[in-house]
Formats: sequence, C-alpha cells, structure tokens
Amino acid sequence: MGLDFSRWQSSHFDGQRINSLDHVLEKQYGQFGFVINYLGSASNYLTRAMADNYVANGLQVVSVYEVTWREQNWDPKVVGNDVYIDNCLGYDNGVTDGINAYNNALNKVEQPADTAIYFAVDGNVSTNGGHMQHVTEYFCGIQDGMSQAATII
Repeated sequence: MGLDFSRWQSSHFDGQRINSLDHVLEKQYGQFGFVINYLGSASNYLTRAMADNYVANGLQVVSVYEVTWREQNWDPKVVGNDVYIDNCLGYDNGVTDGINAYNNALNKVEQPADTAIYFAVDGNVSTNGGHMQHVTEYFCGIQDGMSQAATII
C-alpha cells in the first residue's frame, strides 16, 4: 500500500489526519511500502532531501509529473473537463512536460536514471473519442521530450 504525501493535508488513515512522515512512523503504519510525490517547483513537491528521508525510513519513492492547468488564470472548476483536455494535453505540451519532468527528476531530486517517472492526467477521456487522441498525442510528446532532454545532458 502506498501514500500520496503531496496531498497529506487532506489524507486520513484509520480516521486520523496524516500530517507528516514522522506521523506515519509514530503511528507505525508499517503497511505503507511506498510514497507518491510530485515533481515540479511547488514547495511541497519532491526534493532530494524528502526522497532521502523516505528511503531512510524504508519507503520506496514514486515520482509523478502532472500539469493541471497552463494559464495564469487557473480555475479549479475546469480541471478535468473538456477545456483542460483540449488545451493542456496534445503533442507539444507533452514534449514540454517530458523535458520538464526529466530535468526535475535529474536536477532537483537526483532521481536515478534507470527509474520511472509517472505522468498523471486529470480528466475523463472516455466520454469523448476526440479526447483520447489528445492523451495519445500527449504521451507521444512526453516520450520525445524525455528523449530530447536525455540527449542534451
């Protein structure tokens, strides 16, 4: 079982709010084998120190890259809807996100090169066949972006 620590502010286990890794260890929630945290620039996103702390406490680390909106006037009501899928995915955004994810993993987290980076997409693509095309193009772009980033280094 794993735990998404980037969302710890709203995480609960056994009816108790989980406030930190120390809280999990204190309560001996030993069934957690891994933690999930996000790559990026926000203050609660994964850093090398956080990853080292997780590993030192016997947890594996899963890194995820996700962009929920690309404009300055972000509106949480549109995340996951048609506007998000049509404007935030696609090949070009995938290339950008592939490069950014690779660079964050390498430079900020010092993630080993032979480990996976997961990508998340918020939205229900099953309701519209055109949306799946955006997702497919997005992931093709991610692959190309990560390849480009790897050759630059």
